[in-house]
Amino acid sequence: MNYKLKHGEEENCCLECGCGISGRINKKFCSLSCKNAFNNRRLQNIRHYRSDIMSRLARNYKILEGLLADRVTSAPLEQLKGIGFDDSCMTGFCIGYRRHQECSCYDIVYCRTNSKIFGIRRLDLQDPKRKGNQ
Repeated sequence: MNYKLKHGEEENCCLECGCGISGRINKKFCSLSCKNAFNNRRLQNIRHYRSDIMSRLARNYKILEGLLADRVTSAPLEQLKGIGFDDSCMTGFCIGYRRHQECSCYDIVYCRTNSKIFGIRRLDLQDPKRKGNQ
C-alpha cells in the first residue's frame, strides 16, 4: 500500500541510510536490511562491553584458582594487579560479619582491603543449607 502524506506533513527519512520513507507515519526505516544494520551497529558497543567484562572475570577467576592451587590464602593487591587481576570486576559483593568487604568471583570468595586480599576460599556448592538460601 502506498500511503499519501497529508498536507503539511514532511516525509520521514530512514535512520540508517537517510532515504525517504513511504508508508506509515511512524515508520523509521526504509527496509528490513536498514533496520538490521542500524540495530547491529547500536548493539555492537553493548556486545563489546559484555565481552570485555567476561574476559576480565575469566582472568580474575584463573588467578584466584591459581592461588587456591598453591594454597595461598592472602596476597598483596598490587602484586595481583601486576599479573592482570582487576579488583573492580567481581560477581558478588557484601560486607562480612567482621565488617570486611567480601567479594566473589563465581564460586571463589575472598575478603578485600585497600592493600590486599585474604581469606581466599572456594564455596561448597554441594552444601544443602546453601541451596535453601538461593
